[in-house]
Amino acid sequence: MKAQTPGQRIKFIRTEGLGRKLNQEEFSTSIFLSQSQLSKLENDETEVSEQTAFVIEVVHGYKMDWILKGKGPKHPLEDEMKEDLVNKFEVLDRFFRKMEYYPKSKKSFDSYFKLSDKNREAVDLIINCLLGE
Repeated sequence: MKAQTPGQRIKFIRTEGLGRKLNQEEFSTSIFLSQSQLSKLENDETEVSEQTAFVIEVVHGYKMDWILKGKGPKHPLEDEMKEDLVNKFEVLDRFFRKMEYYPKSKKSFDSYFKLSDKNREAVDLIINCLLGE
């Protein structure tokens, strides 16, 4: 199903986006609308309000912007995913800060990736020996 309008996106959520197909009565009740109001929204006979899009976001987890404009992610990032991304960012940030602090490390790092796999393994062994690993 192509969801090109807000109404079509709401119908997608109801019929395909929740893991099971809800009928209009079930879905409309979950978002505090009548079945006839939902039908008009899905058929693009009435405009989807920000309030309705917000309720769908809160109740069913679909982003308001995606419902109203078709832009951005359908779902907000899960807390676990956010935490994982933040952790990865912090690791990269520390790494880049170290590279800024030791200017020669940038050149060494670039050179390392120009080596063949065999030579990189040799460099890794040397570093591990120096670190006592």
